[in-house]
Amino acid sequence: MHFTSPVHRPANESRSIFLQVTSGCRHNNCRFCSYFRNVRFCASPLEEVESDLAELEHLPRHFPKQRVFLQAADAFCLDYDRLMRIAELIGKHLPTVTSIGAYARIDDITNKSVEQLRSLKDAGYENLFIGIETGDDHLLKLMNKGFTSADILRECGKLNEAGLTFTVSIINGLGGHNYGPYSAIKTARVLNEIQPASIRPESLTVMPNSPLADDVRLGAFAEATERERLNELVVLVDNLECETRFHATQATLPMRIFGNLPTDKRDLHEAIATFAEQADEDELRQHRLRVTSMMMPEHALHDPMTPLLETTKNASVSPRHNISWGRDYNPLA
Repeated sequence: MHFTSPVHRPANESRSIFLQVTSGCRHNNCRFCSYFRNVRFCASPLEEVESDLAELEHLPRHFPKQRVFLQAADAFCLDYDRLMRIAELIGKHLPTVTSIGAYARIDDITNKSVEQLRSLKDAGYENLFIGIETGDDHLLKLMNKGFTSADILRECGKLNEAGLTFTVSIINGLGGHNYGPYSAIKTARVLNEIQPASIRPESLTVMPNSPLADDVRLGAFAEATERERLNELVVLVDNLECETRFHATQATLPMRIFGNLPTDKRDLHEAIATFAEQADEDELRQHRLRVTSMMMPEHALHDPMTPLLETTKNASVSPRHNISWGRDYNPLA
């Protein structure tokens, strides 16, 4: 198998087959991200893709072969013809596969018409994973996402028109100290409009080798407290009116909570608000630092923040803060 950049996937793709069709990230300029910072972006030759698929034909019989998740950071940036050809090759070598997923940036959709998106859906593409992060234009610009809230509305509208389902991730705490409710309200407005199949929040975790970490060290960015982040989630839930699944289960969050909206809105509100009220800020911060140390790539080990992370990497949050609640929860969904 050819993997020339880190394998990266959403939590719900843990049982998918991974197939590299691109390396790195085409944008690679988000201020909070360092995952592909030193990886050159390129598209994999189709001969290489087919060679990997031929190898995947020999997976053990018990291994799930229903879904392929394309690598790497935004494989959906490939043009329509190439994505269709990849779907044909998957069908040829893995005929039991019924769906194809990928990370997608908002601007990966721009060069594809509704008709082309509908054809991609018919070819097996579904449940794309899109990191919109926020619906707040100020934060989208500040974090150098490369698109606006108007772009999100337009391009996700095309996906909906084509019937191509998608999940979105948002980043809690992206606005820093004392900003959360403003971002949550604006983000909820965008989510209500685009109607994603699922919303997966995560909490901003400043990686030591990211551009945002430089802002933190210089005092140009003040991180939100852990309680502020939780209260931001409460405001988000309160303002969501769309029918969707809410999966706040990502490792950067100190709690696991999930449910269906709008049915479970009151329960979600009460569970997060109660957790925020009872949680200990110091314990939650230890969790944040532990997550940072686990996610920290090897090339960041000499960063000035490393000694701090080393002292806390074995810290854990009290079990009373690891709550799980939800209805209609499918760990593979």
